[in-house]
Amino acid sequence: TCALPIYQVFVYRQLSSYAWDIQVNRKTAVLTLLSTVAIVSNFFIFIWAVNAGNILEASLSNFITPIVHIAMGKLVLKENLNHPQKVAIILALTGVLCLCLESDHIPWVAIALSLGFGGYGFLHKMNQLSSVQAFTLETLLVAPFCFMYLSYLAYRDQGSFTFAHPQLAALLFLGGPVTIIPLLSFIQ
Repeated sequence: TCALPIYQVFVYRQLSSYAWDIQVNRKTAVLTLLSTVAIVSNFFIFIWAVNAGNILEASLSNFITPIVHIAMGKLVLKENLNHPQKVAIILALTGVLCLCLESDHIPWVAIALSLGFGGYGFLHKMNQLSSVQAFTLETLLVAPFCFMYLSYLAYRDQGSFTFAHPQLAALLFLGGPVTIIPLLSFIQ
């Protein structure tokens, strides 16, 4: 909820009016809906992983995700890599494989998160919308469900935004800007 005013200021200051002349056709709508599902699914997987004690495995996805992006670019989009890029990818793959082999199980959480973010990036690449336009539509698609869920938790007196724990409420409130500011910086 705190992120919304920051996002509005960003949009007002950074965009001219023509940026919002969005031509939404069936392909754009489907790609935006799928990217919304991908990013929301990733958030749920990440939150579950942290709550289930799989923090290291969730963190491993940060190293696997770039490899997934590169693989999708090479295999699906037929992008070319030069020699130094190939060497860098081999080194990154070696490091990730070493980390995976140290584990006593297949890092499914890391793989799921990496494929989810890879798919999200691929859907954005296929979409005709700018990053800011797509991000705005994704936010508009998911916001009503978030507000309904928060209202439900408040009604059941299970919400975290209570006066009983003001420090926790302040941290949750500040989580919006801490999340949105890097995202907005990234999509410029």
